Amino acid sequence: MSSPSIPAQSTAAARAPVPFSTPALLAAMLHKSAKISDLFFSPGKPPMVEINGRLTPIGPRALTPDDTRHIASELIGDNKNALDNLREQGSCDVSYSLPGASRFRVNVFMQRGSCAIVMRVIPSKVPGFEELNLPAELQQIVGLRNGIVLVTGPAGSGKSSTLAAIIDLINKTLAVHILTIEDPIEFLYAHRNCIVHQRELHSDTTTFALAGRRDARPRDD
Repeated sequence: MSSPSIPAQSTAAARAPVPFSTPALLAAMLHKSAKISDLFFSPGKPPMVEINGRLTPIGPRALTPDDTRHIASELIGDNKNALDNLREQGSCDVSYSLPGASRFRVNVFMQRGSCAIVMRVIPSKVPGFEELNLPAELQQIVGLRNGIVLVTGPAGSGKSSTLAAIIDLINKTLAVHILTIEDPIEFLYAHRNCIVHQRELHSDTTTFALAGRRDARPRDD
């Protein structure tokens, strides 16, 4: 049985050939500026990048519905759960790596019968407290042994970067087991003083609850 496909726009016209490679397109877009925060792909507009809150077009022509469907297919790959969500719920979130360049948090969604895509650029270097201008008091979280710490705020307020800075500080200053459960994985952490395991929902585990059960240690019952 074939795997589910990305929904196509209903049209009687023949599909236009796709004249580009998605990785090559992403690499070309990233070369526009070192300050790109997001990439946008929408039918009827050329590929766009956001630099300091302003959208800038990249490329000589507007994308077609087949173009964005092709890009979405390459970004999602063989992630069946993401494909199912796109077909059944109209959107999905995945992570994507461009070797030697960058990682992205990707949202693919349906609009007016065609695919649109927004890609958030994830810095290759984990930000530090100083870079983010975080209050020094926040570093006290590193010393907590029990309880729950909630990091909240609206979209784009810096929740992921703040959590990354905290995890990186724990990784550098303590000698413990760090387990992250993410949807999708964003920043990548190397083992330093700590052992760091990162689990992505759907590809590494089916639910948040199962991923964190018993701190991922072997069960004895």
